[in-house]
Amino acid sequence: MLLAVLLLGGCGGFERPAPSVPGGAETETLRFWAGEAPASAPARTLLTRPGYAQHYSVLALSGGGPDGAYGAGLVAGLSAAGRRPDFDVVTGVSTGALMAPFVFLGTAHDAVLRELYTGPGVETLLEGGLLSLLDQPGLYRHRAIRARLEQHITPELLAAIAAEHQRGRRLYVATGNFDAQRMVVWDMGAIAARGTVQDLILFREVLAAAMSIPVLFPLVALPAAAEPSTFPELHGDAGLFAGFYAGLELFPARGSEHCGRGRLKCSLYVIIHNKLLPEPERLILRVDAIGARALQSMVKANLNHALQAASLATRNAGIGFHAARLRTNFPDVLPVQFDRAYMQRIYEEGFAHGRDPAVWRDIDGLLRPDLSAAQQRPWLQIAHAMTKPRSLSDLARVPQPPRISTRKTTYADIAH
Repeated sequence: MLLAVLLLGGCGGFERPAPSVPGGAETETLRFWAGEAPASAPARTLLTRPGYAQHYSVLALSGGGPDGAYGAGLVAGLSAAGRRPDFDVVTGVSTGALMAPFVFLGTAHDAVLRELYTGPGVETLLEGGLLSLLDQPGLYRHRAIRARLEQHITPELLAAIAAEHQRGRRLYVATGNFDAQRMVVWDMGAIAARGTVQDLILFREVLAAAMSIPVLFPLVALPAAAEPSTFPELHGDAGLFAGFYAGLELFPARGSEHCGRGRLKCSLYVIIHNKLLPEPERLILRVDAIGARALQSMVKANLNHALQAASLATRNAGIGFHAARLRTNFPDVLPVQFDRAYMQRIYEEGFAHGRDPAVWRDIDGLLRPDLSAAQQRPWLQIAHAMTKPRSLSDLARVPQPPRISTRKTTYADIAH
């Protein structure tokens, strides 16, 4: 009977919620469609800024749920090593949206990022269950996430972001507009610069929407960029549209100084919070296991295509491409599995990578399997032996490739 009630509730509809902040035509200046030029200049005013910089950089933070702990550790490692670039633009998708404001403000907020991803209470971010479907179109509630946003997204934080915005730097967060089926990019610095209580609420609501995976969480109603009478738009995690946001419209392209010409050197940095390479594993014939495997495969394929497209586009535009990703074969977790021990290990790997001078890779290095010399040697010997086989007995003595374990790695294995 309970299952029947849940199914009937899921098949029914819910009234469209009202946005927490009023809408209006002025909202149009605070956002733009991904791929289109933003209303405000995306770059600092290079030629008029005191101490004119010859290097312009954009950082794109990808989605990845709990694996966002990797990026939090990586930027802290960059800070500790003294090699953290002064990013002119920071963009965030999904979990990358949560960390983007703190990364944007620099090393002084590294401790906040660590607390967000590895501190007490991480496991309590998910509230709800099947019974939540009776009164909302989502499996989990926003209550714990909004409480964290209220704790960390303060008027003082917005004032600091507004000051950087006035300097010409830009902070962008992407959401998915599921009414329009398009990615929307919000100019968070412009929202912060307006400085009202309503803008503080809007800032938090955009971040809540950016982290709301459809079906798992209810979509968030945000004001439409039109007349106030227009129905509110429903926004959620933009990761279903793109794993990260790094459009060429974020780079200077006009005037005497732009990327690829003159003295200006441009770079794109991407931090990927997902695994990219295939991980062979014996699939368990269970609905949840098949669904999780399908989701992981889709995310990897989409990210691979997006990274290759970004690398090609930046190369053609004279922009340097640099990316970092998880390298250790940690056990797979779903986007909503917030295990504190797992996230602490991910953070530690990110911190170690940030201290590594070779943390940034080009597209070939990014998509190349990370094999130690000991792992590579047997494969090279096999390839060499197969080129000129003398006898079956010779081939029998060739070292065999490592067997792929079908046993699921556990957190105890990681700790060991």
